[in-house]
Amino acid sequence: FFFKQKTAYEIAQRLVGSEMCIRDRYKMQKIENMAVLALYRGILKGLKTYPSKNRMLLREAVKLDFRDGKILSERIEIAKAIRKARMGYAHIELYLSLIHI
Repeated sequence: FFFKQKTAYEIAQRLVGSEMCIRDRYKMQKIENMAVLALYRGILKGLKTYPSKNRMLLREAVKLDFRDGKILSERIEIAKAIRKARMGYAHIELYLSLIHI
């Protein structure tokens, strides 16, 4: 029997799909991390002018939640934490918009 030896190009074609998947996953993770960081900064910025005597307690709670979020590994847990943070941020923005009208 005669076996055709594979060329480097034929081998590389098979690797491209898995390499692209890994590279895309890395890019998506980086984009998600940047979005979470922007969310964190937005919440802290909003809390600076949030009219509440508990402002400092809220700020510390947000910092603690985001710090705890760093150790989450399950995608569902991460998604829930991000959803919770977005809801909190929306609440802060809504409240501040009502005050500044």
